[in-house]
Amino acid sequence: MAILLILLLLCLTLGGLPSASAQEPWSADLGDATPVETEVDLQRTQWLVVTPPETAGLRAGTTATRRVETATGGRQVDRLPDGSIVVELDHTLTLEEMAGVADGLVEAGLAVAAEPDPVTTIARVPNDPLWQFQWGQIETAMPSAWDVTTGAGRAPVVGVLDTGVTATSEIAGRVLPGFNAQTGGADTADGNGHGTLSATLIAARGDNGAGFSGQCWDCRILPVKVLSDTGTGTMSQLASGLRWAVDNGAELVNISAGGADGSTVLRDAVLYARANGVTVVAAAGNDGDTTVLYPAAYPDVLSVAAAASGGVRYSWSTFGPQVDVAAPGCNVAQDNTEEFRLYYCGTSSATPFVSGLLALAYDDDPSLTPEQLRARAMDTAEPLSWVASGLVSAPGIVPGGAEFNPDGPGSGGGEPDPLPGVEPDELTAVTLTGTAGDLSTSLTWSATSGGSGSGYRYTLHRSTGADCDDTSPPIPDAATTFTDRSFTDAGLTHGRTYRYCVYASDDAGTTSERSNVVTVPAQDTSPPPPPPLRSAAAGDRSVDLQWSAVADPTGPITYRLHRTTASTCSASSPVVWTGTRTSTNDEGLTNGTRYRYCVTATDGAGNRSPASNARTAEPSRNLGTCAPLTGDWHASGRDGIGWWCDGQVRLRTADGEVIRYVYGRRGDVPIVADWNGDGFDTVSVIRDGTWFLNDRLAGGAASRSFIYGRVTLGDVPIAGAWTGGSRDLPGIVRDREWHLRFQQSGGNADRLFVYGRLTRGDLPLWGDWDASGRDTVGVVRDGRWLLRNELAGGPADLSYVYGRVLAGDAPVTGDWNGDARATPAIVRDGRWMLRYEHAGGNADETIVFRQP
Repeated sequence: MAILLILLLLCLTLGGLPSASAQEPWSADLGDATPVETEVDLQRTQWLVVTPPETAGLRAGTTATRRVETATGGRQVDRLPDGSIVVELDHTLTLEEMAGVADGLVEAGLAVAAEPDPVTTIARVPNDPLWQFQWGQIETAMPSAWDVTTGAGRAPVVGVLDTGVTATSEIAGRVLPGFNAQTGGADTADGNGHGTLSATLIAARGDNGAGFSGQCWDCRILPVKVLSDTGTGTMSQLASGLRWAVDNGAELVNISAGGADGSTVLRDAVLYARANGVTVVAAAGNDGDTTVLYPAAYPDVLSVAAAASGGVRYSWSTFGPQVDVAAPGCNVAQDNTEEFRLYYCGTSSATPFVSGLLALAYDDDPSLTPEQLRARAMDTAEPLSWVASGLVSAPGIVPGGAEFNPDGPGSGGGEPDPLPGVEPDELTAVTLTGTAGDLSTSLTWSATSGGSGSGYRYTLHRSTGADCDDTSPPIPDAATTFTDRSFTDAGLTHGRTYRYCVYASDDAGTTSERSNVVTVPAQDTSPPPPPPLRSAAAGDRSVDLQWSAVADPTGPITYRLHRTTASTCSASSPVVWTGTRTSTNDEGLTNGTRYRYCVTATDGAGNRSPASNARTAEPSRNLGTCAPLTGDWHASGRDGIGWWCDGQVRLRTADGEVIRYVYGRRGDVPIVADWNGDGFDTVSVIRDGTWFLNDRLAGGAASRSFIYGRVTLGDVPIAGAWTGGSRDLPGIVRDREWHLRFQQSGGNADRLFVYGRLTRGDLPLWGDWDASGRDTVGVVRDGRWLLRNELAGGPADLSYVYGRVLAGDAPVTGDWNGDARATPAIVRDGRWMLRYEHAGGNADETIVFRQP
């Protein structure tokens, strides 16, 4: 019964197959049998791995093996440790056909499991003559990826956004109709060569015995011309080209270009590509720093740096944690003239290296998204410290291929012998000339040649040391590109020696040797402009002069004041003053004589300006009404001095600064006070009985006004902090009566008392004599100072002699040393003699400051 059951089960199992019965055993359909060839085809095999069912408690017994051999027409050639057997057919089948045989064995019950046993061999090495120079493909184990696919599965479409693409011999028949983003047309001819170099590196036909091997041998190129034949374009053109590529079938996009700044339209185009499943790969830049160009700087773009052999960074490659991966930066490629380049260098070259490799991964697994492709490239990279991940790995990005031995036969490993007629191109050094100008150097240099043949640019270096080389600072804004070969270096320092040199580079990142060094001593040969003479105000035996400052690169400026009584003033007129200030007072003159003045300026290099405009002035003793002023003009806690002469205000602060403006007119009476409590004393005027208050040290309209007293009736206006506040308040002295107001307005006096007598020659004074914070009053009678500490009549609290009023001395008071006390001073012929104490004696400080 047990045997019958087994046979019955066997018959039931095989009953569904046309030729499967116990009497007529099943045999495999071997299709079109292909004899074994000497050339290995990795897509075919003649071997199966079979796990036969257990038979009568024996594993892979003789009976089970013979049934498999009979069904397949093959023979067992090996037994594996798990009991499976390897069956060799006498013909090869495709892997798909062999899988059908395996499935038939399982369905017929002749095997528990079965599968093709694919052929393995040394990783595929192309037979192209320039392969020996393709060190980058060797170091990244590209043959391992080619062992899986060469792009023949779906022939991925790679958009190349560049200077256009020429369909050279390496990519002929695989360049699709494209788009010119600069013109809006369909002409994508490459008049530069850069785009064709990138396209051939991506998709050059490999293993065809000619030229070199690109990354994806069967990929198609979608050319999009976003750069002119001189290598320039705009971000909007790049964005337009990217959107066009996405809309017209690109599955990956290569951008071997970039700019220092991004743009909204370009960012949106990158996001559009990602949303449509298109991977964008872009060059990080060739400036040798950590600033990544756009669009590579966008997080949705795979940014690529350039590595030399062994993963060492090329000095010109952008680097840093914001760069995603590195790839070989000098590769064999073909330009638009069909010439093969040894080498096409730069991150422009490393980028298509990565793009072609990712295209192979996409061909092997079209379900990969841009995020997954990016992750695979970064996660499988060989770690490097100078980028975020490392050097791209072909077996990591396209897994499943045979292991590649870079030192094996035909691998191309090691140092290649140069091929006749194919030598790396060098950039020629340029010749630099320089001509000295006025604190400038005009520089020109010859054109370079060689290298990649395109994208020439020049970097100008300047040094103030003993030599010039590429470690000397580049001159800002002096990096010119393509045909621009001149620059004027301005704003130099007089007397300093500058040395210049130039290095040329191309779009492949190749740099020339240094040019000759040009040495130029900077000289200032231009005089400063003449300083405008703004005013010449006559005084008593003096003239006060002011002029505008002038600027010159070679400072400091020295001014010379020229004076003459002739009809014209020039630079040859006598010099009466020399200095760096822009004002002076010319004293000791003869009243009634007309003087003519002009000013010249001399810079640090000794260049002298022409004479300024001329102004005349005639000193005179009778120049109208002038009154001495004292006040804290800068809220510094110390009082300064000044003059008011018929509306002309000339003040000197305690620090020596001079302030000039116009306020009031002849006939007005000036008054100094801090009307708004901001700490600044200002000059106001009283016109008859109207007080015109000014809160500014400047001319213009009055801040406010009111009527108090009658100057025409002999009233003397005064102002002080009668109540101890921060704001001063008005008052008048009428003969012996002091009428004080506690508001800044007209009305009756708030305090009235008698002290001194003006009709007997007394001169009224007011100030804070004892630092109490409140102003009180006093009089000067000839040379005696009689001061009160109260706002009331009575005997003087302080009495001393200082100066001689009858001899022409003018008494004034002020806080000269910042101790909060008002102390005496007298003004005698423009000399201010200040005392720091309430006592007679010699002046503690004398200042010469004459009326204007």
